[in-house]
Parts: sequence; C-alpha cells; structure tokens
Amino acid sequence: MGCLCECDHTTRRAGSACSSGSSSDSDGQTDEGFTGDSQGFFRRSIQQKIQYRPCTKNQQCSILRINRNRCQYCRLKKCIAVGMSRDAVRFGRVPKREKARILAAMQQSSHSRSQEKAVAAELEDEQRLLQTVVRAHLDTCDFTRDKVAPVLARARETPNYTACPPTLACPLNPNPQPLTGQQELLQDFSKRFSPAIRGVVEFAKRIPGFNLLAQDDQVTLLKAGVFEVLLVRLACMFDGQTNSMICLNGQVLKRDSIHNSNARFLMDSMFDFAERVNSLRLSDAELGLFCSVVVIAADRPGLRNTDLVERMHNKLRSALQSVLAQNHPQHPDILRELLKKIPDLRTLNTLHSEKLLAFKMTEQQQQLQAQQQAQQQQQQQ
Repeated sequence: MGCLCECDHTTRRAGSACSSGSSSDSDGQTDEGFTGDSQGFFRRSIQQKIQYRPCTKNQQCSILRINRNRCQYCRLKKCIAVGMSRDAVRFGRVPKREKARILAAMQQSSHSRSQEKAVAAELEDEQRLLQTVVRAHLDTCDFTRDKVAPVLARARETPNYTACPPTLACPLNPNPQPLTGQQELLQDFSKRFSPAIRGVVEFAKRIPGFNLLAQDDQVTLLKAGVFEVLLVRLACMFDGQTNSMICLNGQVLKRDSIHNSNARFLMDSMFDFAERVNSLRLSDAELGLFCSVVVIAADRPGLRNTDLVERMHNKLRSALQSVLAQNHPQHPDILRELLKKIPDLRTLNTLHSEKLLAFKMTEQQQQLQAQQQAQQQQQQQ
C-alpha cells in the first residue's frame, strides 16, 4: 500500500510522519513527534478542521509526551513541522496507482488555478483590454470602414456585375472565370478565403488570455468561430442601397442573380443578417469587440475549461457594453440587440457548412460515376 506523504519508509528518518515508534530527547522524555498518538491527534485535527486557541507563549512551547495537551496549537504546529501530510490524512493509505492518479489530479488542479490567475491578470485592466482587442481587429481585418468605403463608392458608380457559380451555392465565392470542374471550384474557393481566415485566426490569438487557454480549447474556439467572425466582418460588403454584395475580388453580385433555391436561401439569409448588423451603425472598434465576444464563447461543444472561457467572455462582453453605452447613449438596448445576432450567426454557419458538405459529396459522386463509366467503356472494348 502506498502513502501520500513524502517519508522514506526504508530508512526511517527523525520526524517521519509515518513512524509509530518512539524516540527520547536528552532528558529522557518521549518526543511527541514520534508517537502514534501524535498521528491520531493530527488526523482528527485535519479531518474535523479544528481551530485551536492561539498559543500564549509566542508559539515556543516544548511539546513532550507528558505535557502535549497543554498547548494544542503548538502540538499541531509541531506535527506539521516534522512532516505529517495533510493530503495523507485526507486520502488515507492508498494503492500506488490510485496515489498517482490523485497526485496527477491535484497537479492538474494546481495548473488550472495558475492558468486562471494568469488569465485574470491579462483581463484585469479593462482599458488595456479594449485597446488590445481593437488594435488586433484593425491590424487583421481587410474590411474596416476606411478600407471598404472607396470600394463601395466605386461599385456604386461603375458596377462590374458577376454571377456566382450555382454548383457551389455560396455567394461569397464569385468566380468570373470558367473552371473545368467542381474540384477546381473548391480549390479556388479555399484560395480566395485563406487570407481572410488567416486574419480571423490571428485576431483570435491576439485576444488577451486566448494563448493561455489549453491548446485543445483554442482549436475548438477557432473551428467554431472563424466563419462567424468572417461573416461579421463581411457585413459591410452587403450594400442595401443597391441590393447587392461587393465580392472579395471587387466585383458586384446582385442579390436576385441567384436562381438556385438552396443558394438563394443562403444569400437571402446573409443579406438579412448584414442589413440588421449594418443598421446598428457600429464603429470598427465596436465590431472588433463584438467579434471577440463571438470567438470566446463558453457554450461551444468540446470545450474542456468552460469556466475559464466563460470568465473571458464576460470580461469581453463587459468591455463591449462600456463602449456601446458611451458611444450610443440614445440606444440603451443596443447590446441586447447585438447579442441577439449571435444565434443568427450560428445558423448561417451551419447553413454554410451544409452547403460545403453537399458540394464535396456531389464532387465525390461525380468522380465515382466517372470511374464507373470508364470501367464500362473498358469492358465494352
């Protein structure tokens, strides 16, 4: 059987917490530190959480067998001094495997507490938190107001209309040049979106506290939130005045140019979402803070440390609320209206994922059909 104290059980040392033997001091009195009675006293004190009366002799009492009950405060202090383990009292004598499991859990708990303290320190200064998140957004977003304004003006003055390939069913992937196959369309789609996605990932990594999260939790938050943040950033590219969308390549996609029913539903949903977000007339700083709230969400499936993510989310939401209250005093419900957009974002994310999955499945089916046709032709020959 194992023990959670750190004693040497092979060569018994003076002051061993597990020793039940006895020793004598120079004047022949039994030292309290070496008796089995001491261990019983220590165990009762810890398990019952007894608070003894403070010592009246400056905590300098000499604890011997004959006077051990005179000062319980110093008696408990000496038990701890000679190495008796609080953890051993708490768990008792346990098998080595169980001991290792308990110690690992304790170490993990200690690491979590250290992690929480580090994150709390990162988020403590709200003004610094605001500045860091806003700077991260401005540095990583290609769709800020000053960058988009000339593109919108040019699109309204001399629009260059294009059409979205119905097979992909994604209005954010205009493709003015004909491509030979769906696989090529998918590759083109990924190529167009890679810079924007990298920007969102970089933004998330610069949110105070994000890099202190466990690696698995970072990946979970990014996988769930990247496209949602991208939609928030792209909302300014939907022009309600012309009922069209300014594409990533600068071309203009008319809302009514999509005739495929599935693609049209996604397009209409995106337009409706963008219209509601744009109607709030948020600044780039406010959009950046909102994006941080979208990314740091404790209800994402698969998160391990939901409590820590929840604390981060609440700090970021509080910062967003402060900025909105300052900038929109005439609109006290603006935060509540903005937070209502998060379920819409998740619905759009799901719709988009379904369309991509359907597209990939169609590609696989076409490849399989092509292989079957080739085999049939070979058999006929």
